[in-house]
Amino acid sequence: MAVVHKERQQVSFDVGTWVRLVLGPDGGSGTDALCGPLALRPWRAGLGARSTSVVLVRVDLVFPDNEVSQARVNVSAHKYVDAQGGTGDDVFSVPVGKYLDPLWKALREVGGVSNAASATVKVRCAVDGGPPRDERASSGSRGSA
Repeated sequence: MAVVHKERQQVSFDVGTWVRLVLGPDGGSGTDALCGPLALRPWRAGLGARSTSVVLVRVDLVFPDNEVSQARVNVSAHKYVDAQGGTGDDVFSVPVGKYLDPLWKALREVGGVSNAASATVKVRCAVDGGPPRDERASSGSRGSA
């Protein structure tokens, strides 16, 4: 399965394949490339220690004149339910956009002509707040003299 095809001196970009490989399948779990930056910053999802949540991330891609190098990206992320089955009463926006800029830069650098004018994908990212700060500090000092 190729994402980029060269046809008659023109690079053709398969948007659907790229979305599935780099972002994740629509309605499914997001990839590490998409969810990793959020997992590294759980406080951005309003998570404290020992709490977990699922964040819904929506990515809208638009390719003006089907030019990949001109791709416009809009990312929105919302905490919508906790992993223990909560109702999601605390739905709020999660700022993740700037942490994903390297993905969009790499996409634009591919260049070529996309096989679609736009694409939208919605994926879920599991986020874990980790242990309390005092446990993190004490576990890091174990074994040191």
